[in-house]
Amino acid sequence: MDQLRLPGPSADTIAAFRAGDVEALGRIYDGFSRAVWSVAMTVLRDRQLAEDATQETFMRAWRAAASFDPARALAPWLLTIARRTAVDLHRRESRATQGGHEIERDVVVRMPGIEQAWEAWEVRLALDELPDEERTIIRMSHFEEMTHQ
Repeated sequence: MDQLRLPGPSADTIAAFRAGDVEALGRIYDGFSRAVWSVAMTVLRDRQLAEDATQETFMRAWRAAASFDPARALAPWLLTIARRTAVDLHRRESRATQGGHEIERDVVVRMPGIEQAWEAWEVRLALDELPDEERTIIRMSHFEEMTHQ
C-alpha cells in the first residue's frame, strides 16, 4: 500500500487531542472526517448509516485519545476505528427487531481492508478536483446509483 498522503496534524494538535482539547478534536475532525466517512460508506453502503458511523468513530476516538501513541500516524488509527465502528453498526442494524417482523437471517459482513478504504478515499479526492458539474454526474451515477439519463 502506498504511504498515506493525508497531511497529518501537528504534534501540538496531537498533544492537545490526547489531553482532551475540544478544539484539537475539531481540527482532527476537519482533516479526517471525509476519509472516515469513506470507510464507513464502503462497509455500510448507506449515507445515513455512514454519517452515524462517522460521528460514532470520532466519539470513540475522543474517548480513546489518551491511549493514542503520538509516535504513530493518526490516519491508520482513525480509519481502523472507523472500519470497526461501521461493522458494529452494520451488525446492530442487521438484527431482527422484536415483534415478529422478518425472519432472522445470518448476514455476511464484508470487511474491507485498509487498502480498499484508502483507495476509496483517493477516488473521492480525485473527484473533488473535477468541475462541479462533472463531479455531480459521477456521484449521481456511481454513488447514488442513478442512470446516466
